Amino acid sequence: MSTYAYWRLWVGVTLEGVKGPLPDNAAKIIDGIMDDFKPQEFDGMEVGAIHMHGQEVGLGVVVQEMSWGTEIDKKNRFDSKSLRKADKLVPRLRTLFRSWGIRGKVCVYHHIDLGG
Repeated sequence: MSTYAYWRLWVGVTLEGVKGPLPDNAAKIIDGIMDDFKPQEFDGMEVGAIHMHGQEVGLGVVVQEMSWGTEIDKKNRFDSKSLRKADKLVPRLRTLFRSWGIRGKVCVYHHIDLGG
């Protein structure tokens, strides 16, 4: 039996924040992002669907991901610069999402997935 912990820091909007009438061109962009498991580049940012526990929960940019196992290495080293990067992404994503007609609040989120 193995145990794992997985952590992600991301910036974006929840799916609730994406709801509402959107211009056709924006709806096509968002549908394309949500249907693809790979982020797409917009204005120098890798925007993708955000998943937690196998469920789509938002739209945004992953800033840092870490996984913990029984060995300590680069995969589980926290980068304190990721917090500054996340803060700087908030206004940039807000501008991008507003241009798409998304009015949901852009925030910094983190998620821990524990399993065993």
